[in-house]
Amino acid sequence: MLYLLFNHKHKKGTERQDNYTTKAKHLTIDSRRLIERWKKEGKSNREIASLLGKAPQTIHTEIKRGTVRQCLGKGRFKEVYSADYAQQSYENNRKRSVKKSSLTKELKEKILHYHNQKFSPDKKQASTNFKPAGQSIEQRSEAINLRLENGHYEIDTVLLTRAKNYCLLVLTDRKSRHQIIRLIPNKSAEVVNQALKLILKQHKILSITADNGTEFNRLSNVFSEEHIYYAHPYASWERGTNENHNRLIRRWLPKGTKKMTPKEVAFIEKWINNYPKKCLNYKSPREDFLMANLNLKFSVRNKSRN
Repeated sequence: MLYLLFNHKHKKGTERQDNYTTKAKHLTIDSRRLIERWKKEGKSNREIASLLGKAPQTIHTEIKRGTVRQCLGKGRFKEVYSADYAQQSYENNRKRSVKKSSLTKELKEKILHYHNQKFSPDKKQASTNFKPAGQSIEQRSEAINLRLENGHYEIDTVLLTRAKNYCLLVLTDRKSRHQIIRLIPNKSAEVVNQALKLILKQHKILSITADNGTEFNRLSNVFSEEHIYYAHPYASWERGTNENHNRLIRRWLPKGTKKMTPKEVAFIEKWINNYPKKCLNYKSPREDFLMANLNLKFSVRNKSRN
């Protein structure tokens, strides 16, 4: 086994390193490599402690932790100090020593959201206890689950990590996979609802299925409770249509996108809606969506004549 060593020039009697003082709590990889070198030169633990400005016990514990058995061949072994092994052991111990939070991922997201909105602690507590009006995804009708008609949408947001707080509001029709994409300034429930009210002026939405994100906990201000469905926490597959189409969006806007304009968003929406899909017999979402609407109008017209 080979180890990389630093060529460290120093004058005799002046080997104390200014970079290593008793103020530093933890040894660095550089100091560990110096320890490895000095041990090979035969220096004692006390000498090394003096050179690094550390307590002798610190060096003793470090060498004990970083000692490995090195094979010399023919079944012979030698115990040596390895700087790389000691560094890896130190990093592993640091990871294990971090106390895990008892907060769930969902609750952390809520607290962070309300913190960014400048809410006071008591407001945050009240908000995290708030239960949005709506139904469980288990209550959805067969018409929605089996994708029998247009108008039943899944909703999600796609965050643009380097575009400040800007993100995309994405709605996907379960049957036709028709996409509605809007650029919004942030993920607050108020902004999401404002965007949805504008969308409703152009599109008919019979039901909406969302996750448990804070941006969707006020949907009842836009839709009737019986038309809102919430997926189970951490069950993204329950909104698989949304998730799959978000991947198409990422083809044009990978994570870390710095800038975006409404015109670019409109282009992506048009591209996805004209993208042929195997699940639609290689029709595009736009074709399937328009065909379903034409069939509905034709059916209604015939009924009125009869």
